[in-house]
Amino acid sequence: MLNRILKKLGKKETVHEFKERLEKDKAKLTIDLDNVKAPDSDEFAPLPSFGDGDDLSIEADQVEEIGNALAVKDVLERKLIKIDSALERIKKGEYGICESCGKEIELRRLRVEPAATLCTKCVKKMTGQGKKS
Repeated sequence: MLNRILKKLGKKETVHEFKERLEKDKAKLTIDLDNVKAPDSDEFAPLPSFGDGDDLSIEADQVEEIGNALAVKDVLERKLIKIDSALERIKKGEYGICESCGKEIELRRLRVEPAATLCTKCVKKMTGQGKKS
């Protein structure tokens, strides 16, 4: 279906090009994810004991680092899941179709966010941006 949009608009992007971009983004995310120091790594073991007479500010900094690492790791993992999902939709021939309304996702939206699952209209509807004041 996306190929029909591309042909109609005369654009040179193809599903193959989107797939290549998604695979490139996935490889970069995987590397970034491997570089995030997770709380289960030796860097964060043992966890602060709070109250053994050690400097509490150092322990608080350690806890903050752990929280930051977990947040970054979570964001990267979510992006990776979205990319894997987009690659699966390409395999199934469902790429570029809005999961909410079933219409085609705009080409300009896919260029900005190749892993998009919703068209612009549905995104606005879900976020309340499409309402008139």
